[in-house]
Amino acid sequence: MLNPETIEQIKGVIQAEVRGSMENEMGKLNSIFVELKKDIMDTLDSKIQEKVNEKVEEMDKHMRDLEMKDKILEGKIVKCESTITEEKKRKNLIIYGLGAHQGWKEREAAVFALFQDKIQVSCKSEDIDSIVKLDKNRDDGPILVKFTTTRKKLAILLNRKNLKGTNVYIDEDFNKEVVEKRKELKKIMKELKSEGKRQVYLRQDKLYVDGVLWSKEDEESEKEDVEMEDAATPSGGRTKNKRRRSPSDHTNGRRQRKLKTPLPLKNQAIISQFFNKGENPRARSSSTGAILGPEIAKIVDKLTAKDNEEQSEETQETAESDQVTKTISESNEHKGTGGTEEEST
Repeated sequence: MLNPETIEQIKGVIQAEVRGSMENEMGKLNSIFVELKKDIMDTLDSKIQEKVNEKVEEMDKHMRDLEMKDKILEGKIVKCESTITEEKKRKNLIIYGLGAHQGWKEREAAVFALFQDKIQVSCKSEDIDSIVKLDKNRDDGPILVKFTTTRKKLAILLNRKNLKGTNVYIDEDFNKEVVEKRKELKKIMKELKSEGKRQVYLRQDKLYVDGVLWSKEDEESEKEDVEMEDAATPSGGRTKNKRRRSPSDHTNGRRQRKLKTPLPLKNQAIISQFFNKGENPRARSSSTGAILGPEIAKIVDKLTAKDNEEQSEETQETAESDQVTKTISESNEHKGTGGTEEEST
């Protein structure tokens, strides 16, 4: 039987081992708990960040949609404002160089006298809504005339050619953008006229040359073609007479087809020259068969009929092509007019 001291020693050893084992297990559990807590926090952070990113993307997309809608609405507003401005100016004309007038009555009388005497268009008080001086700091500043009908305004505009030789000039009431563009086009118009172009005119903010709409790209392409032709011409050789292309060479963006030169009597002349060597040449008549013989006459008649048939078909094709070209040109001109008038040069 164990004595009490031995029992106490054994108990102390067992308690020490149990305590050490429990401490070890508690350490492991604590480590596992820390790792588990970290994993949970990482997972929560990832989920939260994912949700945040989704919300941010949705908000960004919503903002982009709003910005796009805002741009569309802004464009529509600008277009509506431009349309309203053009509608207000559609019945207006501006008179330059009419002279100095102190009061509105004197100014109104001068305008009516100009329309009646110079432009030779009858105009009554009910045809005009108002007459306003644009530059109040100048006595001879431009005068804005607002008509009640577009018909009367166009009648005045069509007859402004009667003002040639005077200091008075009448123009349409364009918006600021059109006015700036017309200033640039007028410089180009002067250059084209100095180059020999005669049918050059402005229609609102567009320039037409020989009835075809002018564009800067076409002009640059034409200059490049001319430079290439000049570079391809030998320095010591003869220069072929090549004319520059003008807008009249194109119809609706297409170059006109060159017509083949008809040679209706080519074959007859060759045969006649072969059988009449040494004889005096003379004009071919209806008695060719008697001169060349019946067989040769048949050949000549067949060739003549064939050439005449080809010439007739080619003439018919040319006439049809010219008619189509004319119809397209008239249609484009009618569509381009649209109630506005040309500024003739």
